[in-house]
Amino acid sequence: MEEIIGYTVGGLLSILLVALVTFAIRLGKRWMQEADDGWRRDLIETLVQAAEQMFGDGRGRDKLAYVRRSLDKRGVEVPAMEIEAAVYRETKGNGTAANGAANGETA
Repeated sequence: MEEIIGYTVGGLLSILLVALVTFAIRLGKRWMQEADDGWRRDLIETLVQAAEQMFGDGRGRDKLAYVRRSLDKRGVEVPAMEIEAAVYRETKGNGTAANGAANGETA
């Protein structure tokens, strides 16, 4: 009888250990993804700020091309909406976002 209880407890502990390891792996993957997303977001923000500084008001196509080229050099693929969101955050305070949109320009 004691042997059966020993095997049962051992089996339950093994299952618990597998569950804990699985949870730790998933948590680690999530943490790594969040860190990567933060790094990428910071990179896009920096490139958009640099483009705004280099090209000034207007010239949205030149700024977008600069940001895209810089991302391509680093091997970073980014959907256009992420760049547009960074442009919006950068320009919403100084009114250039509305001016660029009125001129049919993006980035």
